[in-house]
Amino acid sequence: MTHYVIDFQKVRDAYTLWNTLLPRVTPYYAIKCNPDPKIIETLARLGSGFDCASPSELDKAPPGKIIYANPCKRPVDIQYAARRGITRTTFDSVCELEKMAQNAPTMELVLRIRADDPTAVCTLGNKYGAGESDWEDLTVRAKELGLRIIGIVTGN
Repeated sequence: MTHYVIDFQKVRDAYTLWNTLLPRVTPYYAIKCNPDPKIIETLARLGSGFDCASPSELDKAPPGKIIYANPCKRPVDIQYAARRGITRTTFDSVCELEKMAQNAPTMELVLRIRADDPTAVCTLGNKYGAGESDWEDLTVRAKELGLRIIGIVTGN
């Protein structure tokens, strides 16, 4: 059995530092990195948002600031997120736009763009995020489908 010791003051200090340096940017904690309920509770009290990629992660996050950030969502999971009151999701393909239009057309969209880091040990840019050559087509298609894009995030 593995045991971890978490210094919650360090969690609070890191959150405070973030807000000091980037006061207009709300952090979204990726639940998949550590779904410990006490970490989630601490961050929620501080005002953090939560990045969730699955229904089980959506269930762990407190209501409020949640972004459904799975890069390839199943229609049933999109519907689940919408029923749960999730209002924001990411996308990086026409396929994802079309699934959103069919399953949760009022959800706000955040375009996940490809951001390559040639020094990264594990490059995720080739897996996640729309390349620059796709941005215009994606924004035009979103408009055609009546979807609302509210922001941009990097893909890794």
